[in-house]
Amino acid sequence: MSDPLWEQAGRLHASRLFKTSSTEHAYAILLAGQEMGIGPTTALGNITVISGKPALGAALVGALIQRSGRYTYQVTEMTDQRVSIDFHERAMQFIPGGPQGENRKLGTSTFTLDDARKAGLAGSQTWKSYPRNLLVARALTNGARWYTPSVFAGAVYDPSELEAVQPAVAPGPPGGAPETSNGVDTAATLEQLLDRYGADAIVAATGGGIPATAEEVAAVAERLAQSPEAAGLPATGAVTEATVPTAEAET
Repeated sequence: MSDPLWEQAGRLHASRLFKTSSTEHAYAILLAGQEMGIGPTTALGNITVISGKPALGAALVGALIQRSGRYTYQVTEMTDQRVSIDFHERAMQFIPGGPQGENRKLGTSTFTLDDARKAGLAGSQTWKSYPRNLLVARALTNGARWYTPSVFAGAVYDPSELEAVQPAVAPGPPGGAPETSNGVDTAATLEQLLDRYGADAIVAATGGGIPATAEEVAAVAERLAQSPEAAGLPATGAVTEATVPTAEAET
């Protein structure tokens, strides 16, 4: 029996309009969205699954809280240094058309720039450029996890909370020269590998997964360099000559 969601995941992945590495990847996001009552394109555009954890954009988190009908929130403080958000449970209306009681305050979620520094986040260019936006996002997702977990089928994370497990640039050797293997930069990022080899080749090189650390990204880069034909590229020697300048060529 065919699975309509699986077929939908395959078509949406094949469209290359979303950052999915495989049909399985798209399917996992669609399933996460389905559990929260989110449509397919909204899920693919706003949910990232990292190490099995769903990371939602702040706008989607806020929309789902308000849509729940049970909870609401209010930003009570918002500066470039500190954001506080109060979370409330909506008052029940027992008599149709009758007066409602007051909303019950569940608690307050506060996130500061000092918190971002402690978490190792504030040094990024995005945090430097948009501190208020990102403080709101962290305060909102923290509060959603603490006070409204039922809205998100258990847990919700902001993508920046999971940065530690996302692929990062591997440290290069002293002097700033790129570390290479078979003519391929092993300090490449996942995005660079995607541009060069494509998602299918990366998934195949990892045995069906996605590299989650800088070391894994470097290992995949070396593996693909040693067997470029697996990625649909010319033989290793041809790739090396075409992409890596030799000393003679530089002179």
